[in-house]
Amino acid sequence: MDTGIGSHQPAGRGVALILQDDPSQAVLAEAVSMEFGYEPLIINQARHLYTAQHSINPALIVLDLYMDELDGIEITRSLISARSHADVIMTITGDAVASRAAAAMADRAGLFRLVPVVSPIDAPALRAAFEVLTSPCQDNIQSLGQSRHNG
Repeated sequence: MDTGIGSHQPAGRGVALILQDDPSQAVLAEAVSMEFGYEPLIINQARHLYTAQHSINPALIVLDLYMDELDGIEITRSLISARSHADVIMTITGDAVASRAAAAMADRAGLFRLVPVVSPIDAPALRAAFEVLTSPCQDNIQSLGQSRHNG
């Protein structure tokens, strides 16, 4: 598969690297990223993430926490070790332990902003995540649909 890595010139807000092995979810993420002014680049195999993140310096990464080749913890570690400053929208499933661990690692590293979205994603939830990351007031990023406050 020709990923086109290295051939993308950022337009608008820059490149949105979409790391997703489910074709329908990848198409949705591609469409929404274009709505928000990003140039989407879909990677459907996790092993291509390392090449892509170094060769194109994405502004945003939409990643599936659970792909066949890598888990979200390993992907998060890779982003941290690469000192990525890309914003991250992480699609999560029912495994709350791995989801919390990946989010905590990202938070401690302080290198990128992460917004989790429950999988399978739908257009309104994904648009809401993009809104959070592209809004002028970005100080209080939190999990969509959840509050950090009790009560």
